[in-house]
Amino acid sequence: MKLIFAFFLSLCIVTLLKAQDRASSFHSASLVSGYPEGASGAVEYFNLTEVKYVELNTGLDSLQLFFGSFIKNNRDGYWVGLNNQGNFIFTMVSLDKMMDSELLTQNIEFNFNESSKRVSFRIDVDPQTEDVSYQWLSPQGDTNIAYVQTVERLIEPNKAMPFFTAETLQEVVLALNDFKGKHLVINWWATSCGPCVVEMPGLNELVDKYKHRDDVEFLAIALDSQERLEKFLKNCLSTINKLWLMGK
Repeated sequence: MKLIFAFFLSLCIVTLLKAQDRASSFHSASLVSGYPEGASGAVEYFNLTEVKYVELNTGLDSLQLFFGSFIKNNRDGYWVGLNNQGNFIFTMVSLDKMMDSELLTQNIEFNFNESSKRVSFRIDVDPQTEDVSYQWLSPQGDTNIAYVQTVERLIEPNKAMPFFTAETLQEVVLALNDFKGKHLVINWWATSCGPCVVEMPGLNELVDKYKHRDDVEFLAIALDSQERLEKFLKNCLSTINKLWLMGK
């Protein structure tokens, strides 16, 4: 009996220590109405309403990072904003429902300084209470302050395009070599990127303009899982003239 009691006691202690470790690496905050001045242009442009936000504690004087929510077309959405020495970047993000929980979560990578720098974090949101928990991430794991990572820029002006492969929704693998001798127009986008969605009609017009030329190909590479991409297309194709995902 004493042995069983000792086992359960040790199990409780281990569980408690794990919970304390998680609590020490996560920060807590709550959304409040409003938004930072730098986000005003995006809020007006996208006609966002009931905007709320919280400033995440980066631990760095040169870097401010904000997380928030909004309503657009009677649908809830979330956004992230970053202020680096007066330069404000705004982007919309998608959150996933946590398994066996009502919480929403996502690991977010935010590039800035012309994509030469990156900061990564995990965000957990309770949509009922609007409480937010966040955790800074680094290549070595979680950290108490924001970790700014230098990003190696593989694509530079006047340099050869690095080799890559991409898989279509039809599970066809395309490679850079498939477009040899052609002008290749590449658009990287994400379902959570508001500006990416807004520019789709313009890109479609560009595709139509050059569809008669065999030496011009268009390639749109989505930075999403296939499941999320297919769900996005199912919900949004009715409002988009025509979306070209691969080629013509």
